[in-house]
Amino acid sequence: MIFNMENNETYAMEGELVFVSYKPEQLEKGMYFVHTITVGVIEPITELFQLEEIPEDQEAYMAQYGAPVKLMIMNTFDSDVLVYPDQIGWYDDEEEMLDAVPISLEHLNTIINKCNGICWVDIYEDDTVTLHEGKAIISFELPEEN
Repeated sequence: MIFNMENNETYAMEGELVFVSYKPEQLEKGMYFVHTITVGVIEPITELFQLEEIPEDQEAYMAQYGAPVKLMIMNTFDSDVLVYPDQIGWYDDEEEMLDAVPISLEHLNTIINKCNGICWVDIYEDDTVTLHEGKAIISFELPEEN
């Protein structure tokens, strides 16, 4: 999707993708969960996944996988919230941040595991988050491998 930022100057601000767990009244499809894979891997892998089907025994499911989590992006410099859970929506790998796609679990898991949670959020000059259709534009930079 191509975005027209109406000639407003933007830049990328560093943020950290974090999880906030919560206890819902009922589980719903699409809720995020996170678990760590330690068996059969050299280094633990944190996997974010979405609930695809509502389990019959919701308490047993949460006992196994923990409570659902909401995703937020925090400013790495002052710990303020940059992007709220309902604003996470677009991923862009281009410097100009004009050609974005809906963010996927693969993008989010890459940020978590390969970038240590560090990502970039498109910001206007006045330090407000650039939103398109109410969603932030997020990117990440893979670390160089030795």
